[in-house]
Amino acid sequence: MIYINYKSDKSEIKILVFILFRLFTGVYEPIMDYYLNRLLNDQYRATMLSVYSMAGSIGEILSGISIGAIAENRGISIAFYAGAVSLLFELILFFAINKIHKYEYSG
Repeated sequence: MIYINYKSDKSEIKILVFILFRLFTGVYEPIMDYYLNRLLNDQYRATMLSVYSMAGSIGEILSGISIGAIAENRGISIAFYAGAVSLLFELILFFAINKIHKYEYSG
């Protein structure tokens, strides 16, 4: 017989969430690369792809430092809430810029 040991830390859920995160990241990156390559002129493509990569790296560094400081000073739960609020702000900003961009090119 096979016995399944249920752990109170719910490690199976953590593993599933990690796998789903990596799956969505794996789907996002090629789509974004394709979009950027079609959007950019040949003359500026290498420079803009480098800027895009550096911006992502800088964002990762800054968010890691700030969320880590919040987690250390206020606790992990507050750090997760701060990260969620930050992502919500970024989503609102993304949709606002997208709406402005569509408005500029529609009329």
